[in-house]
This record gives sequence, C-alpha cells and structure tokens, in this order.
Amino acid sequence: MNSFQYRFKTEYRFSGDFEALFERIANVVEWPNWWSSVVSVKPITTFADPLALGTIYEVVWRGFLPYQLAMTAELVAFEPKKSIKIVSQGDMQGQGHWQFVDLVDKGDKTLHTATYLWEVNLDPQKYSSPIWRSFGWLLSLNHHYVMSQGALGLSRALGFQVTAKALPVD
Repeated sequence: MNSFQYRFKTEYRFSGDFEALFERIANVVEWPNWWSSVVSVKPITTFADPLALGTIYEVVWRGFLPYQLAMTAELVAFEPKKSIKIVSQGDMQGQGHWQFVDLVDKGDKTLHTATYLWEVNLDPQKYSSPIWRSFGWLLSLNHHYVMSQGALGLSRALGFQVTAKALPVD
C-alpha cells in the first residue's frame, strides 16, 4: 500500500430504531442537517429514486484539520436495510461500504451495528507533497473524528445513543 492509500473501518452501535438510522444514512442529501463534518451535498444525477444505482452526489467534507475534501460518490450497490456501496472520485478515490446488522438480542432490546469500510486514495495530483506522507496518522485521526461526529449527529437527530468505534481493518 503506498502512502496515499488509506483503509478505515468504523462501527456504529445502537439499540434504537434500526430503520430510522438506516434511512438517515441512506438519505445522503440530508447529511449536512445532522452530520457536522458534511459541509455540503449536491445531487449530480436526478433519478426519481434517490437510491437508484448510478445515483451520484458531490459531497464536501471537513474534519478538525484546516482543509476540506470534495468527492463525487456514486451508488453502485444497494440492499435495503443491509448494505450500501459507493465508489468515489475527486480528492478521495476509492470505495465505501456500509453494512447493517442486528448483532445481539438482549431480551427486549436488540443491539444493532452499522459498519463502514472506507478504502480510499488521496488524489496524487493534489496531495503529492511529502508532508502528506509524514502525517498519515493525522489523516487517520481526522477520519475517526469525522465518523464520531456522524455518530453524535445521529444520536441528536434520532433521540437515542449511537456510539462510534474505530476497528482494525482485516
């Protein structure tokens, strides 16, 4: 793996309304309303179904570092309440995969997980400076900050606790 390639895995855990959380994550256009790290989302395609395969969005992200990353995200696979896959271009080139699972039944409560695997390269045209090689660990922290902000935003929007945990990538 070269120094511009990154693999991140984040798990959200929650015991609230599974369908409500899935819908929030699937509804990309609404992300800026609850996810503070999402600066903007602009639909590029205009399908009647916003979850149609081939749907493309332009998304601008901001973490705690003093820069923004812009990308287009194309929906390439979708399984309701199970899986969402995207391919990205722009500052971040690669793929992302959400998987949604009922993990454990605890009596009257089911613990759910939403796991996101993000395999991405930074655009070498824009990020070829040696400084990016030196600060890969900081980019990793920034990614985990962005995902934690997503969990916090989901908790506020949905009214139940969502926790984020960085996982090792297999």
